[in-house]
Amino acid sequence: AGFAMWEAGSLPTRSLHSILLKNMCDAAIAAAAFLICGYAFAFGEGGSFIGHSNFFLVDMSEKDYISWFFQWAFAATAATTVSGCMAERTKFGAYLAYSFFITALIYPIVVRWLWADDGWLCAWGENALFGLGMIDFAGSGVVHMLGGVAGLVGSMVVGPRKGYFEGERDVSVFR
Repeated sequence: AGFAMWEAGSLPTRSLHSILLKNMCDAAIAAAAFLICGYAFAFGEGGSFIGHSNFFLVDMSEKDYISWFFQWAFAATAATTVSGCMAERTKFGAYLAYSFFITALIYPIVVRWLWADDGWLCAWGENALFGLGMIDFAGSGVVHMLGGVAGLVGSMVVGPRKGYFEGERDVSVFR
């Protein structure tokens, strides 16, 4: 809701419905992607790079469903960060595919590295890089850095908003 309101206030009213729909779709797509394979890649049994068990949450205990829900919220947040970066410049279907790819593959792998006990960057795991690893305070490194970098890459691919920042603008479009 926070990203949706920020993005709605930063865009002309003609783009309001589109950006709000993208934010709602981000939550739904992230739920599906994280249920299908994201959680398995991030927290399933496996090596220090990627997990390979619990796809579709199969063979998980009831207490792990709470963990899935908590982690899904972070995955959706990372994906939603991207919608504001690429607002008004992407086809709807292409953006949804980008969102699915982030929450199904990119985000879970990075989460595995830092937050899973056997991740190669996890400070308290046995596989910690050079025996040190990294501590990600409150998830800010994974969630916000990954979302920001994905948004930057997406913005570089789609290019700038043509005519948006050049010359005089009619500010009434923001009302």
